[in-house]
Order: sequence, then structure tokens, then C-alpha cells
Amino acid sequence: MDFNQFRKELEEKMIEKTKDMPGSIQFQMVQKNGGPKHGIIFTPEGSSVGMTMYAEDGFKHYQEGNSIDKIAEDMAASMAAHSNDLSEWSNVEELFVPENIFPVLVPAKGNEGLLEEIPHIPFENLQVIFKFDLQSFVGGGTANVTNHYMKKQGWDEQKLMEIAMTNPIYRNQIKITPMEHLLFGPPDGAAMDDLSNIREYEAPMVIVSNAARSYGASAILDQEAMGRISDAFQEDFYILPSSVHECIAVPKSEQPLEELQAMVQEVNRMAVAPEAWLSDDVYQFDSSARKITMAGIERDRDERQAQRQDGPKR
Repeated sequence: MDFNQFRKELEEKMIEKTKDMPGSIQFQMVQKNGGPKHGIIFTPEGSSVGMTMYAEDGFKHYQEGNSIDKIAEDMAASMAAHSNDLSEWSNVEELFVPENIFPVLVPAKGNEGLLEEIPHIPFENLQVIFKFDLQSFVGGGTANVTNHYMKKQGWDEQKLMEIAMTNPIYRNQIKITPMEHLLFGPPDGAAMDDLSNIREYEAPMVIVSNAARSYGASAILDQEAMGRISDAFQEDFYILPSSVHECIAVPKSEQPLEELQAMVQEVNRMAVAPEAWLSDDVYQFDSSARKITMAGIERDRDERQAQRQDGPKR
């Protein structure tokens, strides 16, 4: 059974499974990181918000051997379990406030449809978008800041960026952790974010994310955090985009760029879900300029200039 046939049968099953649940169910395309997905949205009676699940996720379970009936039953059960929580939020608008906004990094490629609907600012070959943190709502979640919301506030993208970057919900949640500490625990008396002995570690790598490990790759936008890392490394460093949720910082002297680029691409193919993919490229932090750029750009430019100076080969 292909996806389209599966989706149609799943939608029929979901209508059947939710018919006795007070509320409404609808099916519509939802713009997500990496492209649109087929949303299954259940809105409980009396609630202004709904719970969204995706046919694509159900199809993965189907390919693993689960029946469509079982998949629909599990989805409906999850919706029923959260119905009471959702119904309590008759006025969810109180969560959509400026102080709940934080920046998020997503790839430009594959998000063309999403970027038409929301504010965004280019960052190298990525885009900075903005989300509301809804951790106080039904145990968590996020929602995109829309063009409509931004214009209603009288902001432009730069003002939105300023607000998001200075919000405590972003800056106070940044976590910089040596990989050694995550794997083996910090030395006695040291904190998880202690970078003082990072150069002595066999693998001086640092995980850059946020406390929730959710959309934490945007922590690299904070210059103070990046400065802390370069001070600890005592040199400039490469940034490996693990996913939209976290990045890895590696001293430039530690490993050749070509090896790091190959590693990033391999990990993306093998271990990163499409909706969490950020980039196949490696980036670099220049401690003097306090700036992040794509790694290898300067080298490629120098090589092209050298070729032009040498003249055309005959």
C-alpha cells in the first residue's frame, strides 16, 4: 500500500474512532521543517486549540508492521487523553506573548512554503525563524510566530529578532556542555558546563543546545556563548550542525575540515530524521570578528583567485 492510499484509509478510521469524542476532527496540510505534512487535527469541544498528529508518522508505523486500525486507535487514544487539558485552555492567546518568543534555525532548502507564511531572517544558507515557547501548555510544545502576529504588533523582522535574542526564555536556557561530561560525567566538583579543562580532553568537543534539547541549535546565534567556547578552546572553532536541536563545536586544529564535512553528511543520512535536519555544511566561528560563516568559503575563494592570477591553462 502506498502512502496516499494509507492516508485515505487512516483518515476514514480516524473519523470513526473519534465520532463519540466531543469535538471536531479535520485534515489539512501543515507546513513543517523540511516540507509540508498531512495533519490530523482534533479540537476538543470548548477549546480554541487542537492537537495535531501526522499521517506521515503513522505511515512509518505501518511500514514497521502495525495495522491501520491499531495506528488510528493509538492516535485517537492520545487525542482523548489530552482533550481535558486542551479544553481548559479556552483562551490560549495568553501564551502568545512577546516574552515567550525565541529564535530557531532551520534550513532554507525545503522550507520554501513555510517561509512564505512566517517571518524569517537569512543566516548564511540557513534561516532564522521564530517560535512561541508553550511549555506551560499541556506539557510543552511550540508554535510559529506568523507574519500576521508580527504585523499586528507593529514590528519588522529585525525588531522581532531583537526581542527573541534578548528574551530570558532563550538566553537563560542556553546550555554548553563538553561531550566528555555527557558521556562520562564531569570531574569531581565540576559543573556540567565547566569548560576550564576542555583542551585536556581526548576529544575536546562541546554540545551547544538549550535546556530542553528542543530547537537548541539557535544557541549558536548568541555571541557571548560562542565567545565562551572560543576562549576555552583558545582558538577559532568549527560548528557541526547535528540537527535543529543542537550543534557541536570542535577546535579548528582538532580535525581537518574535509573529514568533518564527510562526518556531518554521513550522520545526517544515517541518524537524523528529515524534520530535524539542519544542514550538510560545516560552519566556523571567528573569535576576532565574533562572526559565524560557512567553513571553506575563504579557502575556495583564495583558490579561485590563485587560478585567475596564474591565468588560463593551455
